[in-house]
Amino acid sequence: MMSVFWVVFFQNILGFSPFLAGIIIAISVCPIIFLSPFTGFFVEKFGIKKPVIFGQFLLILAYSWLAIFMIQGNIYVLIPGLLISGIGMVLVTNISYSTAINSVSVAKSTIASGVIMTFRNAGSCLGVAVLGSVLTNVQFSKFSSTLSQIAPKSNPKLLEGLLSGSSKAIEVLKALPEQVQEQTKEALSFSYSLGISIANIVAAVIIVIGLLTIFTLRKIKIRKEKIIPSPEP
Repeated sequence: MMSVFWVVFFQNILGFSPFLAGIIIAISVCPIIFLSPFTGFFVEKFGIKKPVIFGQFLLILAYSWLAIFMIQGNIYVLIPGLLISGIGMVLVTNISYSTAINSVSVAKSTIASGVIMTFRNAGSCLGVAVLGSVLTNVQFSKFSSTLSQIAPKSNPKLLEGLLSGSSKAIEVLKALPEQVQEQTKEALSFSYSLGISIANIVAAVIIVIGLLTIFTLRKIKIRKEKIIPSPEP
């Protein structure tokens, strides 16, 4: 769900139009379109676990890449991270989804699909809430501390809507000296870039935690199988 915040970053920080921001986000979607037909081949060649785990590592790399280079604000440097994230999503979501559906009987496939989509939507909502909270808190904290130095009497809450073009925020900005206006804009842009970078790092950490959980549960399962051998057919 980080792509929700990437669109805002491309528009408000890099200055792209909504249409162009959508085109840039499509870079991360292209691998899903072109690689999805080959997921079956990946499973036959490498099995289920290796592609999914490899996809998780690609997502960690992509979010880490974007976290580092979003502060610089160079779109050309961000493109590799967007492509890598798309490839990772194909390997993780497509293979996991198809494997889960194929692991149950045909009669229960609709139930399995409903359960998967329920958890997926719940995870999406939770992701937007958590990552959005991280972004907002980091951005506001950094902007408030910077604004207190360049314009001590200004209220940072009144300038929060400046990136989205709020008329009230623009009026408050115009009341400041010209030099302070530019510094305020730069501070707000940098604070948002910092916030989205930290949110990308948090997303990568969540995936790391997920991988560690998978490996831990697998070790526990292997130990139980050694202690209690499965009955002979």
